[in-house]
Amino acid sequence: MKCIILAAGYATRLYPLTENFPKPLLKVGDRTIVDHLISDVARSGKIDEYVIVTNHRFAPHFSWWADGEASGVDCPDDSWPRRCSDIASERITVLDDGTSTNDTRLGAVKDILFAIDKLHIDDELLVLAGDNLLDFSLCRFLDYALSSQTSCIMRYYEDSVERLRKCGVIDIDKHDRVISMEEKPQVPRSKWCCPPFYYYTRSDARLVRQGLLSGCGSDAPGSYVAWLCLQVPVHAMLMPGHRYDIGNLESYKKVCDEYQGIAEQFIYLHYCIVHWVMLEELRQNINGLIALYEAEKQRADGLESRLEQCKTLVEDYKTQIIELNGQIDNLKLTMAFGGGGDSKVSRERIDKLVREIDKCIKLLEKED
Repeated sequence: MKCIILAAGYATRLYPLTENFPKPLLKVGDRTIVDHLISDVARSGKIDEYVIVTNHRFAPHFSWWADGEASGVDCPDDSWPRRCSDIASERITVLDDGTSTNDTRLGAVKDILFAIDKLHIDDELLVLAGDNLLDFSLCRFLDYALSSQTSCIMRYYEDSVERLRKCGVIDIDKHDRVISMEEKPQVPRSKWCCPPFYYYTRSDARLVRQGLLSGCGSDAPGSYVAWLCLQVPVHAMLMPGHRYDIGNLESYKKVCDEYQGIAEQFIYLHYCIVHWVMLEELRQNINGLIALYEAEKQRADGLESRLEQCKTLVEDYKTQIIELNGQIDNLKLTMAFGGGGDSKVSRERIDKLVREIDKCIKLLEKED
């Protein structure tokens, strides 16, 4: 599975902090936002490559962060961060989408397609916005998505209409299937918000180009989900924790003051869920074997009962044959010694008895 991190925005609401510096590389605590995201997802062991899509202005910053190289920059500023040591072994690719201003940006969905085309990606995709943090592990979301076997998003309840108008809003059915989604609606249809974290199956990732050609929006990352959920099943997992959206200077300061990383209980919960799923699968397999055994036992008991019935019938037929043979012998003796009966009638009786014996023999053969 590939993980695409969207980091091509210009974060104009965070100026002057991000006028010459990318928002995903801002530090929260002892590491950058993108370090937080990758460190968490890497625990799943399901990602074989992380692809960071950025713009031309910030590509050197991400290259320096990822590999210690910054093309086009003679001497990076000392404040430029490097990726943290616990993700040092992860495969990270930085892509420059070629844009240089906020007005010429491609938009999130086109950046996803850009990454797919540039790297010839034909795989499942985990797509993350590079400016959001969570206090729970995304590993749980991946488990949910893989068990659902459909493309998936997350959802959380939002009571504020004002905030609903600034995010993706979804409708779901009783099975958590997404019925519709709208980015930044003026009149929200529900109070379910969709944060910018998405899982796409391989087959659905292949439809991104078709979605754009069909007219789906390209700026907000959820625009593709809004189109996709009308084509194929998409499910929404209830978020088990909180999301921290870094949209302006005030929210960045708040996150720096309050964010404590992923709560240990969520990491523990993830491992509990993984083991519970394994035990549940084992339980189902055992129950399946028990059901198979009971069915075969019932079938064997039925065959045994049928066998006993056949044995009884065989004994009955044998007894009948002995009796019929005795009657034939008596008739033959009667005829041989000139008994007073009509010989023609006696022969008919013998023939009838022979036919009865043949019938019994055939029944014996059938039962055998």
